[in-house]
Amino acid sequence: DRSAWLTNELLKPIYKGMEDTIAEEKAKGRIRNIPQANITSFVIGSITMFFSRSYQMEQAYGIDVFSQEAVEAHADAINELIFNGLLMDEK
Repeated sequence: DRSAWLTNELLKPIYKGMEDTIAEEKAKGRIRNIPQANITSFVIGSITMFFSRSYQMEQAYGIDVFSQEAVEAHADAINELIFNGLLMDEK
């Protein structure tokens, strides 16, 4: 089965390093105890969806997602959201 091969030979090795880091940080109490599948899907999905929807991003926002500027802005935004969250501190 091609899907099983892709999962076992490509995806699992790619996810392994990230999953190990997540497990270590959970053990330290630095990140929430959210199931591995959900965290992995959140991180990978938030990174890749922007690029896989390049046509829609161009049409809706006028963004060439593959330009250096857009790639860097997306990386900065994802890092900010992952490490600092979406909500602002109340003042």
